Amino acid sequence: MSELDPKNFNEDQQTEFKESFKEPALKALCAFANKEGGSVFVPLNDKGVIVEESWSEEKIEDIANRVINNLGIQPSIRSHHWREQNYIEINVPKVESPIPLKGRYYIRVGNTTQRMNPEQLKSRMLESVPWDTQIVENISLADLDESEIKRFAKSGQEAGRISAEIDPTEPEEILKRTHLLREEGFTNACLLLFGKKPQRHFPSANIRLSEFASETEIINDKTVKGNLFQQVRKSEEVVKDHMKHGYEVSEQKFMREERWTYPLPAIREGIMNAVIHRDYYKQGSQIQVKLFDNRISIFSPGGLPDRLSVDDLLTTHPSVRRNNLLADIFFRAGLIEAFGTGISRIRKSLDRAGLPAPEFEDKGHSFVMTLYQQFEGKAGEATVDFDELNDRQKKALELAEEGSIRTKDLTGIFNEVEKRTIRRDLRELVKKGLLKAKGKTRNRYYELKNTSD
Repeated sequence: MSELDPKNFNEDQQTEFKESFKEPALKALCAFANKEGGSVFVPLNDKGVIVEESWSEEKIEDIANRVINNLGIQPSIRSHHWREQNYIEINVPKVESPIPLKGRYYIRVGNTTQRMNPEQLKSRMLESVPWDTQIVENISLADLDESEIKRFAKSGQEAGRISAEIDPTEPEEILKRTHLLREEGFTNACLLLFGKKPQRHFPSANIRLSEFASETEIINDKTVKGNLFQQVRKSEEVVKDHMKHGYEVSEQKFMREERWTYPLPAIREGIMNAVIHRDYYKQGSQIQVKLFDNRISIFSPGGLPDRLSVDDLLTTHPSVRRNNLLADIFFRAGLIEAFGTGISRIRKSLDRAGLPAPEFEDKGHSFVMTLYQQFEGKAGEATVDFDELNDRQKKALELAEEGSIRTKDLTGIFNEVEKRTIRRDLRELVKKGLLKAKGKTRNRYYELKNTSD
């Protein structure tokens, strides 16, 4: 028996206090076993104060038998004492496959015990078999984009990560050598990476990119589909269209170089991280990229994998990959570097650009990375070079000084220009902080944006 002050503990992901050993205590043990393991301390109230009760050997044995009979696992029970009072700790380890209590499954979320929903149960049941390595039924080589497979093989060989002995013109051989095609058939990863229409099988495996004029008003919305390589490329182009773009002259190279609001490597790495590490068991959830004037947020379904926290991301940490096969293919393609270094590269890229460090948040249902923009001049106000504006945009600002304007006001003046081009001009003025958009899409109008807005 050890002397241990119970107030040294707090109820959390792996600790629970109970005044007596009844069904709520069994539920907590069931939840611990289905998560990372944990301990129930009895008899303690929720403040960690010992409740008067004697603990005989017979009572402890009875508790052990109740755990075994109800959960089918062997607990470890230890006795502690503090200031002449006794209490016990009932500990259970994490189980390989989820266990029920009276036909119901429970899981630990923070310091609460919750009943598993069907999606959580399915994910936990299949945890021992990673999603990306599972076999897809009823597909063949004809369902795959052979040109994308060959492109992957070529880039992988150029990066020195695919054997030069593999013939890049033989798609089936490439897939076998990279474990995407197995004796049982094509893997989920294979279809996601190279499928002609992977959304037929995985309808939520796409990326939604939304541009916001304010915290709640969306001015442009696009869903990018196709295979994962295509999604990364197309999403980067959408973000580039959103970002302010300029040039600077390099004295060393004597040439004009592109300058972006955010460094492209950070954007690219952030999108790839979301694609590689998202929880594909979460049907109905898609990756979201939210584009604001002063920040970009990337939402990846599923939160961080178990055994990894936000604090871990900010230090040297082991690679904990939810989708090993997907990560391996992106590595072989030369698109990512050593596993577990993506966050570090994003931070360094932003630091070199003079931007704030990214912000990370694990919401449980999703993992969010946010990049922030520092503006010159007044806080929240971007400096704008009016010489970079085209004639249509300058005219829009001139008209807006007299009152609100609509797309048709400009199409009537520039009748040789397509309406979608005019809309794009106006969206860019909103992003530059010169106009503000009001009203729904069909009835949208624009006004000058005051510095106080």
